[in-house]
Amino acid sequence: MYYYNYHYYYPYYYCYYYYFILLFFLQLHLCNHFHAKQYILATVSTEGTSHTDFTKVKLTRQSDINVESPTDTRGCYITDLAVLPGDLLLLTDYNNKSVKLADPASGQLLDHLQLPGKPHGLCLLPGDRAAVTIPGESTIHTILVTNKKLTLQDKIQLQELCFGIDFINDYFVV
Repeated sequence: MYYYNYHYYYPYYYCYYYYFILLFFLQLHLCNHFHAKQYILATVSTEGTSHTDFTKVKLTRQSDINVESPTDTRGCYITDLAVLPGDLLLLTDYNNKSVKLADPASGQLLDHLQLPGKPHGLCLLPGDRAAVTIPGESTIHTILVTNKKLTLQDKIQLQELCFGIDFINDYFVV
């Protein structure tokens, strides 16, 4: 049996992998971990090529977004986010056990939903829904997003811890 170090044979993949992590780190840490309450938009220039040249990415500070809700008991710790249709942001707040809906255009928090545990990962689902992982309970919760309101729907119990999540071809990838 042979073990292939994927990063050794594909150094460009390795660089892009860490570049994505760097972009995500900048977006999360500069915006929320230090209570800066700002949203950073990544503007990407492809310059006529069929692929994105990530060496040309420019981060531009946008207007402030207050992601703190009146019921928060601790400082916000945003672990994941997704952009919904209509340019709304859906965020997971680990410290306050909640999912939050924010509007970057107005800079306001529109709604928040308390969860039974501390959320980590987030992905969008078809039909104005999202899925959130709660590693401490080994669960995935689905959330309905309608009329700028969040509603808790289903709970999926897992046998293992679950942190990151995605939904591809009608399958959860956890």
